[in-house]
Amino acid sequence: MLNFVLELTCTFLMAMSIVFIVIELRARFDRSFLIFGITNLLLAFFCAIDIWLQPQWQIIRWARVQHIIAAFFPALITWYLMVVLHRKNIIISKLMLFIGVCFSLLFCTNIMFRPSEKEITTTILYNFTFAPYMLISIVFIIIFLIKNVSQSNGNERKVLFFHLIGCIALASGGIIDMINLFIGHRLIPQISSFTTLGLLSFGLIVTYVFIDRLTAIIRDREVTFGKLQVAYKEMEDVQTLKELGQSTAIINHEIKNYTFVISGYAQYLLDRSGFSEKDKRILTTIADTVK
Repeated sequence: MLNFVLELTCTFLMAMSIVFIVIELRARFDRSFLIFGITNLLLAFFCAIDIWLQPQWQIIRWARVQHIIAAFFPALITWYLMVVLHRKNIIISKLMLFIGVCFSLLFCTNIMFRPSEKEITTTILYNFTFAPYMLISIVFIIIFLIKNVSQSNGNERKVLFFHLIGCIALASGGIIDMINLFIGHRLIPQISSFTTLGLLSFGLIVTYVFIDRLTAIIRDREVTFGKLQVAYKEMEDVQTLKELGQSTAIINHEIKNYTFVISGYAQYLLDRSGFSEKDKRILTTIADTVK
């Protein structure tokens, strides 16, 4: 039953990661969706190795693949957090990315792991390089999140808080599995990988955050589009009134021209003799009316 839940969760995270990547590539909402989608996809693939490929024992080849993927987690997580917080300084992310590349090359060799009778154990190089780096990275990310949670507010605070909870879950699972590697056997034999549990917990928590951000962005765009439609309609109404006002001014001008001509003719006729008193009163009325 537990394995079925893990498989379902891993499949869900893979699907959502692809959705985030496709949406960002097509709609260009926020670059953090693309970086998170890639991170979450690697995370889900890491978990898939434990769930489907080696549920009962460790295969050194797949352990190397997992650690090559894990070497890039600190850089990717830090990178998209910087994007979410709109930080321009990405030197730390680049440094972590470089370190991840170096470790991934080391994991392609035989100097980081050594096989034992039941489990894969780590070498001294692993214990004094990769393990401290991952621990320091986890502590750095958690401190970074705590500091920014206390300084932020509103939706940004919510995003960082959920990331903090997810990172604590991820760190807990990773530390337990590192202890398993150090001692050469599992603390709880029934659970093949605590890192998988931590990663899936992190993935679910942060996926919820990004789904919430995506719906908020879409909702804001709909509201903005509605306001734009209203503003455009009002602009059309104003344009119509403007055109009507211009037409009215033209009509008034033409009417004034005609009244001026009529007034001139009436005055011209009044100046001439031969009209009866009745006709003169009519001409006078016309001249006075059109002035």
